[in-house]
Amino acid sequence: MLAETPLPKRAKMEKEDCAALQSTATPSSQEQLESSQSTTASGSLPGLEEKDEVHDEEAPSEIKEENEIHERDTLSKMKQEGEIQDENAPSGIEEKDEVEDKVSPTHAELEKLGILREIDYEQVAQTLIDQGKTGWRYEKRQVSTTNLQHFFSRYTLGAKSEPYKIEVKPMMFGPEAYQATLVTDLSTRAYVGHAATEPAAKQAAADLFFRDEQVRKIFDLIPPRTLDVKAKAKFFVPERLECERLGVSQLVMNEIIKIRMERIYGVFRDWGFRTDLWDGLC
Repeated sequence: MLAETPLPKRAKMEKEDCAALQSTATPSSQEQLESSQSTTASGSLPGLEEKDEVHDEEAPSEIKEENEIHERDTLSKMKQEGEIQDENAPSGIEEKDEVEDKVSPTHAELEKLGILREIDYEQVAQTLIDQGKTGWRYEKRQVSTTNLQHFFSRYTLGAKSEPYKIEVKPMMFGPEAYQATLVTDLSTRAYVGHAATEPAAKQAAADLFFRDEQVRKIFDLIPPRTLDVKAKAKFFVPERLECERLGVSQLVMNEIIKIRMERIYGVFRDWGFRTDLWDGLC
């Protein structure tokens, strides 16, 4: 038997280094087996997992789209059959209101039906006179220019237009430094006042106006205010309730009140009461 020849010292060291490198770079059979088992336990291969994920994402989308198409077809069919009302279509209440507005009874129809109370307009006018609602009185606690405004407010039945004007111009220094001229639509006469100040000159002109006998005759012939007449023309409770039951519109009810007021004022006009309109001044 041959004896083993010992390797040189350098060759022995190279063999040991090579063996160490192989043990570090190459995994053992046991490690390869564990890695294979871990891959098998975790599921399919990466390529298969991606394919499955794509399939899972597409499937719900297709089902959702099919459901939406089916839902739209179902709603369309139900609307055609009248089971569901269209959102854009007017509701039954709105249609009912429109019909009621169109068929609202008129003033003449209500009178024929006997819904409206009978009014003795002359008696109403006399009642207003007895209650002191007619005529106008000069208020001594107020200056003449303020009384002038109040008088023409009643004479024009509250119209904003003022059928008069006052012009003031300076004259000279002294007790009559200003001259005020009042002109009205009641007559062609001009009322001229003089005073040391402009306001005082206006009041002097207004005083002359109220001293005019032709003007003072109108005081007792001023008709009632519109508010007082409207109070007599308004609906009584039974009238209003019956009109509401019949579906009378507020527009028609306001027109009825207006007609009643015109008839009451017509009585005062026939009795000789005066306004700028009845005197033909507007």
